[in-house]
Amino acid sequence: MIQYLHPINQIIFVQNKNVTKILSYKSHNIAYDIVGNGDTIVFLHGFLEDSSIWNDYSNSLKSKYKVIKIDLPGFGKSDIISDTHEMSLMADVVVNVLKQESINKYILVGHSMGGYVALSVISNKPNNCKGLIIVNSQAGPDDDIAKKNRDRAIDIVKNNHSTFISGFIESLFAEENISKYQKEISELTRSSLKTSDKGIIAALKGMKIRDDSLPIIKETNVPILFIIGKQDSKIAFKKIHKQTMLPRLSEVLIMENVGHMSFIEARDLCLATIECFTKKHL
Repeated sequence: MIQYLHPINQIIFVQNKNVTKILSYKSHNIAYDIVGNGDTIVFLHGFLEDSSIWNDYSNSLKSKYKVIKIDLPGFGKSDIISDTHEMSLMADVVVNVLKQESINKYILVGHSMGGYVALSVISNKPNNCKGLIIVNSQAGPDDDIAKKNRDRAIDIVKNNHSTFISGFIESLFAEENISKYQKEISELTRSSLKTSDKGIIAALKGMKIRDDSLPIIKETNVPILFIIGKQDSKIAFKKIHKQTMLPRLSEVLIMENVGHMSFIEARDLCLATIECFTKKHL
């Protein structure tokens, strides 16, 4: 496992005020926030999250980097575009945000579903992604069991999406961390309850049919950093650990006593790792 040290502080002129912008995409609005100046880091949230999940990270990084946080379709302030939000559609949204902002190089960070979207972004060649960080995510497609679980989740959401959300959020954390992060779990639950059942179902359908991205991580020249929690109940550690051997340029952070929300459960270590990876590759 690669060990990271905190990078040396850089002194640059920054704009610290957060700015929310809108991308018009296929006659729908996509919201995204920008803060800071300098080289760009793009953050993509996971399922049942929105861009605000990265607020703590953007506040810590804005003195050194331009940080873009995107509300993926159907989440946060972004519109629902279709009854199925395929990962390629979400990736195209990300690409169009970058075009609108004239970003010519960037580090891409994706948590869980955001990792699936990020992998789809780098599948489009050529692109200007200088490094990919996938947080509690993986490159393989849904297997038959996972697809059945998506269908089951869709049925639950149709009947009572608040019940689905309440049970789902707590399961994202390592069991030993649930009591420690009750505040974060409550805040995430409240935020997730604002998401419509149609937005949730569109994402579930999109993840169910997503492409196999294993060939992408094998072939890409983009450096990839995997951030993994060993107690992740959503993605088996052995499965993702095998994938870390596939890229040409691969770095790995593995953490004990951490679940699917490693960027919250191990905030300081994850932030320092992201900073070092970004400094190295931008």
